[in-house]
Amino acid sequence: MFRQSLLLMRKLYGFSQKTLYASTVVIIVTMITARLLGIVKLRILTSFYSSSELDLYLAAFRVPDFIFDVLVAGSISACFIPIIMEMEEDKQHDRVFPFTITLISIFLLVWLAVLFLIIPIRYELFSFLLRGYSIEKVRVVTDISMVLLVGQIPFMLLGNVFGALMQSRKQFLVPGLAPIFYNLGIILGILIFSPKIGLWAAVYGVLIGAFLYMLVVLPSIAFSHIQFPVHIVFDRYLRSFFRSFLPRAFSVIATQIDASVDLLLATLRGPGAYSAFYLAQTLQIIPVSFMGTAMAQTILPFFTDLHVKKNHARIMEQLTRITLLIFFVLIPVVAVFTVLRTPIIRLVYGSHKFDWEATVTTATVFSVFALSIPFHTLYYIVTRVYFALHDTKTPFVVGVISTVMNSLLSYVFVAVLHYPIWYLALSFSVSITINTIVLYYLLVRRLDHIQFRTIAIRLCGIITIGIVMGLVMLAFRKLLDGLVFDTTRTLHVFWLTSICGLIGAAVYGYLAWIFIPREFSDLWNLIQRFSFLKKAMNVYMRLFFSYPVKSPHEEKYD
Repeated sequence: MFRQSLLLMRKLYGFSQKTLYASTVVIIVTMITARLLGIVKLRILTSFYSSSELDLYLAAFRVPDFIFDVLVAGSISACFIPIIMEMEEDKQHDRVFPFTITLISIFLLVWLAVLFLIIPIRYELFSFLLRGYSIEKVRVVTDISMVLLVGQIPFMLLGNVFGALMQSRKQFLVPGLAPIFYNLGIILGILIFSPKIGLWAAVYGVLIGAFLYMLVVLPSIAFSHIQFPVHIVFDRYLRSFFRSFLPRAFSVIATQIDASVDLLLATLRGPGAYSAFYLAQTLQIIPVSFMGTAMAQTILPFFTDLHVKKNHARIMEQLTRITLLIFFVLIPVVAVFTVLRTPIIRLVYGSHKFDWEATVTTATVFSVFALSIPFHTLYYIVTRVYFALHDTKTPFVVGVISTVMNSLLSYVFVAVLHYPIWYLALSFSVSITINTIVLYYLLVRRLDHIQFRTIAIRLCGIITIGIVMGLVMLAFRKLLDGLVFDTTRTLHVFWLTSICGLIGAAVYGYLAWIFIPREFSDLWNLIQRFSFLKKAMNVYMRLFFSYPVKSPHEEKYD
């Protein structure tokens, strides 16, 4: 029994995806599962705690997230994988694990140094960040934040580094499971401990989740061919890593400063403002994760391979296909999120502690965030192309300019003009859109092999059909709301949202099939790789159409 379990674990931790398609599918499935669990976690939070309590809990993550993103999430994964693949290309397999251990040691030392710097000034730091909160609230946020800083970051650092090591070998399944266990830990912590210790139950749940995150990926060490003892190394690969890491780290710092500015400004808008901002941002990030973050993780190793082979034409060909696919899939998502914003927020977060004012505020912020979803998604893809080219400076410079723009707009809107909290989302949408367009333009000029005008025309067609879809959904929502469905009842809200969404999807699909058959065919070919979806869609087409799906003028891709 033990031997069989060991063989099963060895197979699981050694399982790799050899193609871009297989890698993307694995990451999308695990990431969407993790995101959905994240939404369940937030729904439980809104059920157990009021908006003012959520403000404190969510604000406590600001400093730990700042440190974690700079050291790990925003830097190591992007810079670590290309270096590991370079080692593999140079046949330096025995240097991979010592290099990994060296990085972990360095970043743990940095974490300890930052920790000792923050502890003496922690109350002053949070008093500055939480200008709109009372002294008592500042103390609660500070205490929670220190627990997260000490207890969460080491586990998450180890888990993410070893997860990135597995991704460099094109092993995406186990690293994709780790966030799922992280969210499960938080959910269990809330459900088990909340009746006794209130808000601190969610905090302890985070610690449980972080430990589970590390525990999932840690066995990968045992199933790797590692020669012990492992020595700390300082070689050209480490120097190369930090040459890429430092610009990326400064870029992440700028982004995190901007997020801290958002927190500071949100506290000025009163109780519940920051939780509305955070909940809306978290919900709209799901489609971004579905295509942007998931695909970014999978394309980095493949684009790095193409760069090593100097096949830049292939890189731009794949980038063009991905760009059009992103807009084709996400423009209808934008339409749904803007037209059906209030019913969606009610279904996801609605509870007896999440009142109507919180619902309306969150829905408005949510719809404004949604406007930038395609560009936000494309941003992750474009930056990974730069990373594959071993260029972190260009995204850094453009990102800093974009971040400064976002912060200035946010400050003017909220602190000077005293506009509502949704203007923070508007600042973000404007800045991330400009950031992505500039990066894309610079990349096109650098690598060429692309016709900008052709892409622009095809994108205009997609956006136009999306606008028509939104108008149709809006008309049906107004017709059905009150006349057919009593939207004071949750079940009726669900049916209203579902019917309007399905009608919108049908309109979008039909118009796309007629007017932009190339994009429709590309998505159709992708869907057909899922055997169960292929059977269902073939039945649908036989019932409603008597002619082929593919356009005779469809462009063929490899």
